Amino acid sequence: METILCSSTPVAFHFNGFGDRLMALPAIRALAAMFPNQLKVICGTGDRSTYYLNLPLRDVCEVEYTRTDKGWGFDASLIAETIGTCDLLVSFNTWYSNSVDELLSILQPANSIGFYRNFNHPIPFEQNTHVADVMFQLPRLLSPELKLEEFCYPLSLPEEDVDFARSLRSTIPESSRLLLIHNETLPAKVWSDEKLIRVLDEFLSRQPTYVVFVLDQSERQLDTGKQGARVKQLSDDRAISAYYAVVANADLFLGVDSCFLHAADLFRVPGVGLFGPTNPRVYGFRLGPHRHVCANGTMDNIHESEVLGALEEIAPA
Repeated sequence: METILCSSTPVAFHFNGFGDRLMALPAIRALAAMFPNQLKVICGTGDRSTYYLNLPLRDVCEVEYTRTDKGWGFDASLIAETIGTCDLLVSFNTWYSNSVDELLSILQPANSIGFYRNFNHPIPFEQNTHVADVMFQLPRLLSPELKLEEFCYPLSLPEEDVDFARSLRSTIPESSRLLLIHNETLPAKVWSDEKLIRVLDEFLSRQPTYVVFVLDQSERQLDTGKQGARVKQLSDDRAISAYYAVVANADLFLGVDSCFLHAADLFRVPGVGLFGPTNPRVYGFRLGPHRHVCANGTMDNIHESEVLGALEEIAPA
């Protein structure tokens, strides 16, 4: 791999869900550290300031994607023109499409690394392994001594997002602790609002210093319980990076398999993750103090007592 380490125009390529972007971030950071001020990144619109702020990158190419039956489609010719010369392409995507074929054909990198046989250095996608560890296999192929934990530092976010989060936190008493709730994602991964309200009522009655902010974009009416006066729905129409900053200011997190769980993990906010059809060993907390409550199937199998117990175990004393 010594010849690959001599690459002068490396490109990292990643586009997927918001949570996937967070789990791939340590691996892309490692690649940027290996090729300081040389690496270009192909990503989604808005990712430059949300995920790659302050990294030693040569450039960031933000791209519009469209969903196809064979993965994501994009304008390969436009990307290739923007990228220019590429002697190493590292794809962190867990999908492959005709657009990727076209991009490889145009760029013709001397070396390419990814999870599909179409790359000349294919890496097997390990099952039952956390996505962050799977992604980290790609830079570790070039430098086996790399350690994932060294690249799992918190997100750098735009100052206006940091100011927004601090301002929001200042609306509650200094002596209060903040519990963030996120119960919004694909329907099969969402827990019952009624059960969540009962858990919040019981937790807040036992923990008088806590207040709750709800991150869900849709109105879930989680403030209708007995302790509803201490539950606030956040309704500001802001970029997702602003709410990552809110996560950074929290004392405790409770949520389902979603990007905010992974943000809480990067910020080392103690958290409880609720899992039904997805595997917490693959998509759960990886770094910070946490508990996973698992249904092993449908989310309806998660019991209120399990969630309440997990919250009280992990809540900062």
